[in-house]
Amino acid sequence: MEKLKIALIPLDNRPVSYSLPVQIAQLNKNINIFVPPRELIGGLTHNTNINEVLSWLNNLLNNENIDNVICSLDSIIYGGLIPSRRSPDSEETVKNRVEEFKKLIVEYKKRKNLKVLAFSSIMRISNNNYNEEEKEYWNKYGELIFKYSYLTHKISEFPELDDQKELNQVFSQIPEEILVDYIETRQRNFNINKLYLDFAKDKIIDYMVFSQDDTAKYGFNVQESKNIRALIDEQHLESTVNVQTGADEIPSDLLTRCITESIGKKTSIYPVFSVESGKNVVSRYENRTIEASVIGQTSLCGAKIANAPENADILLFVHTPVATQNDHCMNIHTEMENIGAVNFCISTIKNSKIPVIIADVACANGGDNLLVRSLLGNGIDLSKIYSYAGWNTTGNTLGSAISIGLSRYCAEKTYGFNPENFKKLFLVRLADDWAYQTIIRQKIRAITSEADTNLLAEELKPFVLNLAQKINLHLSELSLSFPWNRTFEVEIDL
Repeated sequence: MEKLKIALIPLDNRPVSYSLPVQIAQLNKNINIFVPPRELIGGLTHNTNINEVLSWLNNLLNNENIDNVICSLDSIIYGGLIPSRRSPDSEETVKNRVEEFKKLIVEYKKRKNLKVLAFSSIMRISNNNYNEEEKEYWNKYGELIFKYSYLTHKISEFPELDDQKELNQVFSQIPEEILVDYIETRQRNFNINKLYLDFAKDKIIDYMVFSQDDTAKYGFNVQESKNIRALIDEQHLESTVNVQTGADEIPSDLLTRCITESIGKKTSIYPVFSVESGKNVVSRYENRTIEASVIGQTSLCGAKIANAPENADILLFVHTPVATQNDHCMNIHTEMENIGAVNFCISTIKNSKIPVIIADVACANGGDNLLVRSLLGNGIDLSKIYSYAGWNTTGNTLGSAISIGLSRYCAEKTYGFNPENFKKLFLVRLADDWAYQTIIRQKIRAITSEADTNLLAEELKPFVLNLAQKINLHLSELSLSFPWNRTFEVEIDL
């Protein structure tokens, strides 16, 4: 097949935003992926250099025959996902940036056939008093603003419930200027998101995703999502615009969508749940069931759900909680080992005649220790496993696992599969999602609140080397670091 050329402007410079989509593309020798230099992309404490990134994109489009552009609109409009929540810029200033991007894309589309897949966040509402990723006042008023948002929406839906007194108490505790600033920031972002619907209607953006990160049952973000869905229906944009729970996995999803569309056939995926009741569990940080997330992420990646295993190309094994999803990072409750569910997984993989994708969502923010140890120690033919993921939210895990598995499957179908790159990616996901997030992060946090790279190397390196041996991968280089100088995420560079 002719090489598929894809340009990606990521959310930020974290490994899951910047490196993971590139690693997924590099499973296929028939794909060239282009990303801006990492130093131009924003992080926790600095913004994306918007002008330089747009200049990079302009030069790339004029010098390479690019087939697809995948773009984080938050990056080129606000400077990144976190700056989209913090930015003091006026709506007029932000609209001017939107017009600059529109002008660049329209000009290029006049000359060449180009598909643009874009994504923008519906501004989240964090339910705690941590301001690391929010405006400064969040450390005092975050929980109150969350409650204000939650109760305001809930009362609008169920005015007969007796919540008004609590809402009044919450309202009285938030300084007026802070609440005004917060609501104005939300309104600005919502107005900009509505602009993108016009881009979709005019075919400037060929496929648009609004991502809903860290979502509760009620809140301003849930209302905005509902309003956007209504506008999508009203304007008959259902085939080209999507509202999706999650955020960090969206670039990988859209990349995979480009890949699956390029081979001209929809891959069929059949989901199997480790616990039958688990598919109905509403995940932490999401407002939908695990089964709904499976359907949404599969569709976003350009695949379809098979009606029976015999009609599927790939089996998706979803390892779920029984009733409530734990969170390894927050230690919300102790998750009991589910030996029956793990044994079912092992049996399913051994008996499967088609490739298996493993999405480990029994807990948020890390994989199931028993599951991974069982996968590595039961004489399983690892060549059957086309991907594993278990990081952060259910959406993050499902999007990553499905993207990796589909990319490998399509690479094999087009004779472009790179087995060495797959082993590296498989190792990184096991080492990050399981070894670090489930085991090592807690060890480090018990010793220090600092992002101690020496301690990281001491604790994590033995796991990485052991995993490399398990999957028969020779490591010539290994670098371990905290990319945002905090213990929440790690970078494993092979």
